[in-house]
Amino acid sequence: MRPGVMVHLTVGADEIVARISRSAAGQLAFQPGDAAHAVLKSMSLARDHIAKRTVSYSQPRRLK
Repeated sequence: MRPGVMVHLTVGADEIVARISRSAAGQLAFQPGDAAHAVLKSMSLARDHIAKRTVSYSQPRRLK
């Protein structure tokens, strides 16, 4: 079995790193700078790889 491909998504000043299969990478044909959407599954997060940062807002914000 061949290893997956690492995808780095920049979200503001933060980065999301995901591993996808080579098959998916070939089908998606991502190029640097392409726009993409990410769906995060809480069961697939590696706790020791999560950056801890405190963010506070004066009022609730709606995500777009």
